[in-house]
Amino acid sequence: MFGPFYTTTDVFIGLVEFFKDKKKQYVEKKFFREVYLDQLVGDNENIDRQKLGQRLWQLKRSGFIAEFKKGEKLYLCLTSKAKLAIIEKEFEKAKKMKGKQYLVVAFDIPEDRKVVRDTLRRFLKEHQFVQMQKSVWATSYDVYGQLSRLIKENEVQDWTNIFIVKGSLIVPKFKSKH
Repeated sequence: MFGPFYTTTDVFIGLVEFFKDKKKQYVEKKFFREVYLDQLVGDNENIDRQKLGQRLWQLKRSGFIAEFKKGEKLYLCLTSKAKLAIIEKEFEKAKKMKGKQYLVVAFDIPEDRKVVRDTLRRFLKEHQFVQMQKSVWATSYDVYGQLSRLIKENEVQDWTNIFIVKGSLIVPKFKSKH
């Protein structure tokens, strides 16, 4: 999968793909070591397993991988920070919607979830959404799937709606993404 000069980012991308392939939220550490590392290294004898282990340790230290114990077994999982990083990368690759279509997100997140609400607002602003009202935002980019996952990841789907609007919206001029 990687040449001899793989990076922590390469390892992270491989790790994300591993979890997607297994369709699991977490995996037993022993299984992870046996299967994932073999899958990552493959037949490439140029890969230094020790360096690969260091990259994984860096991801754990940086808060992208978490370890937890369940019974006698040790498990690994991607953290919320890792999942947010994945979603952010997907936002960066998003294409404009065709024609006069807009993605609109509206939310009324309760006061006891204020931190999540403020984080969502900041995230939308940083990712080229235009604020139409305090909790109504719009974009011309096709990020429905990514936004849905972000909302589910933060457990605010009960207070959030996403719409695809066709036609004209009276909103402030959309800024260029790049």
